[in-house]
Amino acid sequence: MKNKQTKLLYAVIMVQFMIMGWLVTQAPHAENIVYNTWWPDTCECVFTFSFDADLPPAQRVHKLYSVDHRCEWHSGLADEATLWLHAKEQNFRKNDIPERLAIALGYVDEEGYAVMPDFYANHDYYWSYSGYNELRLLSVSVTNINNGEKTNIQKILDGYYGTEKVELSIASSTP
Repeated sequence: MKNKQTKLLYAVIMVQFMIMGWLVTQAPHAENIVYNTWWPDTCECVFTFSFDADLPPAQRVHKLYSVDHRCEWHSGLADEATLWLHAKEQNFRKNDIPERLAIALGYVDEEGYAVMPDFYANHDYYWSYSGYNELRLLSVSVTNINNGEKTNIQKILDGYYGTEKVELSIASSTP
């Protein structure tokens, strides 16, 4: 009887290993990991990040691989993950502002999307960052807006990004 139980136990274990082996071979896994270097134009940090190139671009997740250089403006951030998040947010904010300005100034299509060529045909846009770490302030200057538009747009930007994140000013021509 003990011999039958032992054989049965071995058979069950073998089936489990076979199932586990099949599951492991069937599990999705990344085959095409790509590493890129990113130099944000909002600071002087340098990052290496990775993503699965087999995924469509909209599904890719850029994962921090290494911080190759930490700039003076981010020198006080506690760790690399925090630095990565702040650098990405600051770059997103800088890149997102023109579209927010275009919408606020009425350069939209029938569906409410920004019409950027119309915005750029009528306005120049200048930006710079100041401050350190998570407290960096994006200063934005735009031509051909009045004080009322500036005040309204500043309220929109504060509502979207939070106060002390973007400072809007009126540019006369070149800064």
